[in-house]
Amino acid sequence: PIKEELNEAVSILSDEQKQLFRRIYQRIESGEGYVVPDDFVRDSSMHQNFRTLRNVNFIRPIQGGRWLPGLEVQVKNFGKLAAKMKNQELGFSNL
Repeated sequence: PIKEELNEAVSILSDEQKQLFRRIYQRIESGEGYVVPDDFVRDSSMHQNFRTLRNVNFIRPIQGGRWLPGLEVQVKNFGKLAAKMKNQELGFSNL
């Protein structure tokens, strides 16, 4: 069941959303962390990408709540599992 859920989650992501997830994941894993950019605007395409990644349980604002500029982003355990198990489909080159 988990593999099926991973397959479904990855299949609905656009290339742009996969790229955003890779950027977030790699920055967090490197210890830099990732915050919502200052130019973030609600109801923009950037907001939609964050929402989609949250809806598939890959990321969330670290304190929960709404997406806002400057908030720290957390990769959820399901997102970490996706990065490890679906690395090729998500475009990771070295996991």
